[in-house]
Amino acid sequence: MNRKTISILSNISLAGAALIGFYVIIQNWLVGRSLPPGACSVDDYRPLVYTAIGLALVSFTLSFFEKDKGDGRGPEEDDSTVLEEDDSTGPEVDH
Repeated sequence: MNRKTISILSNISLAGAALIGFYVIIQNWLVGRSLPPGACSVDDYRPLVYTAIGLALVSFTLSFFEKDKGDGRGPEEDDSTVLEEDDSTGPEVDH
């Protein structure tokens, strides 16, 4: 597989994990409002929670194989962020 395909798969799996996770959180909140205190509704959504975690792990693993953006230099080495040094010792004062 080329790196662009890996990047697309990584993004799709991350989006899937986020959507499933969001769905589980909303459903758990909606069902939990009608349950008595101490009852847990997460057991009903356990397969979806594991699926979301699995997709997130797939995305994380695939992100190591994605192509780096730019030329590999960090922002601290970028030429555009280097400031010129000023040799003056203070503000200029006319006498």
